[in-house]
Amino acid sequence: MEQTLARLLREEMTLKHLSTRDVAREAGVAHTTVGRILQGRSVSVGTLENVARYLKTDPAGFLAAGEYDGEDLLNVIVALVQKEPALEQVFKKAAAKVISGEIGPEVLREIVRYAAWRMDDISGAADDGSERNRNTANSNTSGVPSNLPGGRPSAG
Repeated sequence: MEQTLARLLREEMTLKHLSTRDVAREAGVAHTTVGRILQGRSVSVGTLENVARYLKTDPAGFLAAGEYDGEDLLNVIVALVQKEPALEQVFKKAAAKVISGEIGPEVLREIVRYAAWRMDDISGAADDGSERNRNTANSNTSGVPSNLPGGRPSAG
């Protein structure tokens, strides 16, 4: 996922002779976040959307590539349910449908990814309501918002 985003970002920076700070300012993210993208590291969905918008590309192509392995997926589900117990029934129903073959495991991963993104978006909006905070405050490499157990705060 990030390797392609990194390549596109690097090409844009080279073409326009931009620094990481220039790109960060134009994309509405922290310069350290631009550095993380260039290194191929994970960023939040909100940050991905901002950078994709800056690059005039569809962020969905980058999201589809991101996957949780089994243990990571379980950790994210546990963290989300601890934060919002009502999600337990959603995940149970989705897991039962995976087991029965009604849906594929990629659908469960997408549900988890969306729930983590929404939790991140909602908690960021509750902090101070600023768009920049919603998109960058809870970015981390764990795939779990930093305000949830298992999430790691980021540097930018």
